[in-house]
Amino acid sequence: MTAWTAGLVVGLPFTGVQWFSGPFADSPIGRHGPGRAATTVASAAPYAILPRPAARGSGSEPRGDVPLHF
Repeated sequence: MTAWTAGLVVGLPFTGVQWFSGPFADSPIGRHGPGRAATTVASAAPYAILPRPAARGSGSEPRGDVPLHF
């Protein structure tokens, strides 16, 4: 979520579409695409740096194929 949010915060000001125009959409960066590159970098950096959550099924959960005895 952090990487997605960082990309959104950086990229939204450079966005210019029919129903929304960010404050920098008409700047050279917004018109010619470097804003997209900045958005990609802003999303990739936290994704690469931040730790990943633990994978499910790491052995601490009961297996689904073992019958439960009550």
